[in-house]
Amino acid sequence: MRAADFGRLVALAAIWGASFLFTRIVAPVLGPLLTADLRMLIAGLALVAYFPSRRIRSAMAALGRKYAFVGPLNSGLPFVLYAYSALYLSAGLMAVLNATAPMWGALLTVLLLGERLTGRAPAGLALGVAGVAVLSRPDAGTAQAFLAIAACLAASFLYGPRRRIHEAVGPEMLPARAWRSARRSPQAC
Repeated sequence: MRAADFGRLVALAAIWGASFLFTRIVAPVLGPLLTADLRMLIAGLALVAYFPSRRIRSAMAALGRKYAFVGPLNSGLPFVLYAYSALYLSAGLMAVLNATAPMWGALLTVLLLGERLTGRAPAGLALGVAGVAVLSRPDAGTAQAFLAIAACLAASFLYGPRRRIHEAVGPEMLPARAWRSARRSPQAC
């Protein structure tokens, strides 16, 4: 991995982690819906600024309707659920609950596609679920905290089948394919 790629990866991790802190601070003040809208607006403005600097063409015109379907399901609803959770949970616990997304993806792959977990994957999945249960138990003392934990897990669940949703809507929606097609698209951002 090149140093520049490593630097971008570290920056992305910092931004992603800070989003939970941002949500925890802002949601009690603005409410869940406005917080989610603000989060998506900031991300959209960052992309509008970033794409031209990297000479990346927008595929939005060709894929606009598909993005209008996938966006609310993969970003809008999870962001609202995380913002609701932020009213009652710490940013750290929300980040831990967010880490269940790959577990949901693995579980859905088994249940919906009939794939088998091989090797140590079943033990890893069970250990991950147990770890999340242990870490979230102290905050689950009230009905509001329980609902917030459920909302956070639901948001993570929506991240789990992301790839399958993109494949169902259209193969060009997969992030790597969309990225490549955006770079080749004749429309400028």
